[in-house]
Amino acid sequence: PPRSTLFPYTTLFRSIIPLYNKESAIVRTLTSVRRQTVPVDEIIVVNDGSTDGSEKAARSVCDARIRIVTTANHGESHARNYAAAMAGDADVLLLLDADDEWHPQFVETILRLLRDFPAARAAATGYQYQRRDGRTSAPPFCVHGAPGRGAILENYFRLAVTASPLTSSSVGIYRSTFEELGGFGQQQRRGMDLAFWTTLALQAPIAFDPAVLATYHLNAENRICESVFVEERPFICGLLFEYISSDLTEADRKAELAAYYDWNVFDAARQNLIAGRPTTARRVLNSGPWIPRRRVTWLWYLLLSALPPSIFQYVYRMARARMRATAGGVPC
Repeated sequence: PPRSTLFPYTTLFRSIIPLYNKESAIVRTLTSVRRQTVPVDEIIVVNDGSTDGSEKAARSVCDARIRIVTTANHGESHARNYAAAMAGDADVLLLLDADDEWHPQFVETILRLLRDFPAARAAATGYQYQRRDGRTSAPPFCVHGAPGRGAILENYFRLAVTASPLTSSSVGIYRSTFEELGGFGQQQRRGMDLAFWTTLALQAPIAFDPAVLATYHLNAENRICESVFVEERPFICGLLFEYISSDLTEADRKAELAAYYDWNVFDAARQNLIAGRPTTARRVLNSGPWIPRRRVTWLWYLLLSALPPSIFQYVYRMARARMRATAGGVPC
C-alpha cells in the first residue's frame, strides 16, 4: 500500500543493523529488508570490526539504500547507537540484527501500529525462533496469522517472564524516543537490550501486534547469549530495583517488576551454570538486596551450583533434549 495511506505526513524510516562476523547470514537479512511491502528509506549497516567476510557479503547486495560503515569492535549496543546517530533525520528507527530477518509485512505493520495508536512511542510485532535443525516455535503470546490485532501493550512484565515481547529484530521506535532513553547501554555486553526494553516499557506506551513477522535465528554464528556471561547481578536488576523501591510505583506494578527481577537473576545463574561457572552462578544468586520470592527455585539453583559442572551440563542437555521433543525447546 502507498505510504500516504498509512501516514498522512512524510515519515522517514531507517533500518539499523549491527554487523559482527555474520558473513553467512547478512545477505539473507538484507534481502528480507528489501522484500518489504512498504519500503524503508535507508538501510544502515554498522560493521562492528568484523574479522570475517561480513562486510564484503553485505556490499554484494546491490541496493542504493544500503549504507555501510566500519568501526572498531565495541559490541552490539555501540553499533546500534552509532547507526541511530547516522540516521539523524529519521522519524522512526527499525531494528534488525544481522542474522535475523523480517517477514514481508513487518514494516507495513509497524507503520499501521504507529498510525492506529498515536500515543505509542514504539511498536513491535510477534516473532518466532528458528533452530539449527530448521524447526520453528514462537513465544506463547505470538500467533501465526495475518496482522491486524494490534493494541497497546499493557502487560509487558507479565509476558516478559516467559519471553521478551520485544526483540532487537522486531521493533520500530521513534528516533526522538530512542535518544531520550539514551540508546542501548554498554555497562554489560549481555542483556543490555532487555534493559533498554525495560526502560521503554516503564516510560512509554508500546503498540504490539502478536502476528509473527520476524524470525530470530538460533542457528546463527556468534550469538552473544552463547558466549558472554554476567559476572555479577545483571544490570537490568539495578534498574528494576529503583522502581520497586519507589513510593511512586503502584503495588501491582511492584509485584510484576519483582517477578521479572527474579527471572533475570535465575537466567544469569542458569547461563553461568551451563558454561561451567558454578562459583559465578552462586555469586549472582546471592547478589541481590533480597532472597528471590521464588525461594524454592532459588534453593534449587544453589543446589545445582554445588554439582560438578560436568554433571550439571549432562543433566541440562538431557532435560533440554526432552523439552525439545515435547514443546519445541527453550531458546538461550
